[in-house]
Amino acid sequence: MGLKVPKESTLLLGLVSGHFDLAASVALPDETNELRVPVAAGIAVVLPSDTILELLDSDELRETRESHDYETFLASAMTEETDDHPFRETAVEA
Repeated sequence: MGLKVPKESTLLLGLVSGHFDLAASVALPDETNELRVPVAAGIAVVLPSDTILELLDSDELRETRESHDYETFLASAMTEETDDHPFRETAVEA
């Protein structure tokens, strides 16, 4: 029987909040030194989607969402003239 979903849908099972890496040595062409790179060990910490939903549906976050006027926030974020504003185009690195 199992879970039936449309072919073109995506299900969120959880969010990886951390993983463990192993160090591996890589020999580069024409180089005498080796480069140490992280390689996923296949072990991760995952926050289940139902826990994420529980957090997003909490009274505290719902009140926070309802108390904010996002259109005003976004408009001010796009026009504010501070150098360190995170939403300014100049703050985005290519």
